[in-house]
Amino acid sequence: MDIHLIGHASLLIKTQDCRILIDPVFGQVHSEGWFEIFPRRAVVRDRLPSFDLLVISSAQPDHFDPATLMTLPTSVPVLIPPNRLLGACLQELGYTNLYPLRPLTEITFGSTTLLNTCLKNTTDRLGLVVADQSGVCWHPIDRPIQPSVFQQVQERFDTIDCLLMPWQSSLLPLPENHSRFLSTYNHFFDDIRLVQPRTVTIVANGMKPVYPISAPMHSRLPITRDRFYRDVETGVPDVTGAWLEPGDVLSIDQQSIEVCTDSCEFVQLIPTSGTVDERLSTEIYEMCDRNAEQYDRIKMSQVVHEEICVNLPKFITDYQHSLFQNHIRWQIIYQLTVFFSDHSETWHFDFTQSTVQAQAGAHSLASSFTWITASCYYSLIQQLKTTYYANWTTEYHHTQQIYLLTPTKIVTPDGFTQVGDPLLLKLPEHYNNLVTLQHSKYWKTQDDSFPVPQPNTLRSAHRPSTHRLTFDVP
Repeated sequence: MDIHLIGHASLLIKTQDCRILIDPVFGQVHSEGWFEIFPRRAVVRDRLPSFDLLVISSAQPDHFDPATLMTLPTSVPVLIPPNRLLGACLQELGYTNLYPLRPLTEITFGSTTLLNTCLKNTTDRLGLVVADQSGVCWHPIDRPIQPSVFQQVQERFDTIDCLLMPWQSSLLPLPENHSRFLSTYNHFFDDIRLVQPRTVTIVANGMKPVYPISAPMHSRLPITRDRFYRDVETGVPDVTGAWLEPGDVLSIDQQSIEVCTDSCEFVQLIPTSGTVDERLSTEIYEMCDRNAEQYDRIKMSQVVHEEICVNLPKFITDYQHSLFQNHIRWQIIYQLTVFFSDHSETWHFDFTQSTVQAQAGAHSLASSFTWITASCYYSLIQQLKTTYYANWTTEYHHTQQIYLLTPTKIVTPDGFTQVGDPLLLKLPEHYNNLVTLQHSKYWKTQDDSFPVPQPNTLRSAHRPSTHRLTFDVP
């Protein structure tokens, strides 16, 4: 059995005697132009092989694309969920052989068996088990997987060779969505532990907004390829993780399961700038340093680089057993991106190492991220602005995805565990208060002699003195 990833939720599954095309979306954009397939790919339709069955698993616009369906043969049998509106739309497109499948309906096509695994009374989705003599592949669609559904599948098939897990998420990587992501991710691994397949791969995770939606960031899956591999190895050590890109083919037989990269003859991956880890990184962030003109760019660049490569690592070393104790405990890899007026630079700090240094480039296992413009960072370093300014401006953004995956669950820091942004930890709150006073019109003196404490003096541990307030009772 060969599984070809066309892009996002579009698949072509080749069994020994049947070819099944699932949720074809051949254009780059879909959903009335609001979303596009990511990574970008091109479908060479002249090379598309003939297929025996067409499956539309959902009426959602990233699964049901009329523009693509208009170009396909309308005489092919179409398997759909029992959705009257979806059936009417397909009839309008000219399709005549429609087969609405009730839950747990089994179909035989030669030596190939198909089973609809959606829940009872489900009319808008269609899960699918595809099995032949070479192996069994399950694309559940419905998630989380219900134990009753899994029991029905287990009674018919002894082993699931490949579990195609739909992510179906366009989460924006904002702090308020972190708990939602972890909850979804935890259920994701609960499903894998329940099924215990030989291999698990993620599908339906390549949908990216064309335009920013309520925030200047968007993502496909909020993890990288390397973090997915690591999490599968840690959370379900008996299962192998397989990451597919458009144009890759997953080949299954009784002896082995293999990913053949770029081996699909009718799908071509469109190259993008950056390394693989950068293309698959957690966020795609768009930021422009509009205030760079007010500073000397050469001096600003020198100050920023010295702060990142020299001062910040020294600060982390000095306070690794106090301020950064939780960073070490939670094995944080911190990634800092600075946007200059004409380019951006990225560094990462690995708290799993004995000595934390600023290392150039992104890290695929990073779990804490900061984006800041050079002018904003420079103004913080020079004490021209406070961290209050950074937190309220669009020139600074920080987000975290901190978790440790165990064989039973995902563990996250509790509400009392502080894992702050190292960039801002170097500027304590006392600094904010005093600088605010210094720059106010009431404290601004001619010689500007108001003292500004340095971070080292502000972080010294001491017992506060006792204060008493006495009132005279009349």
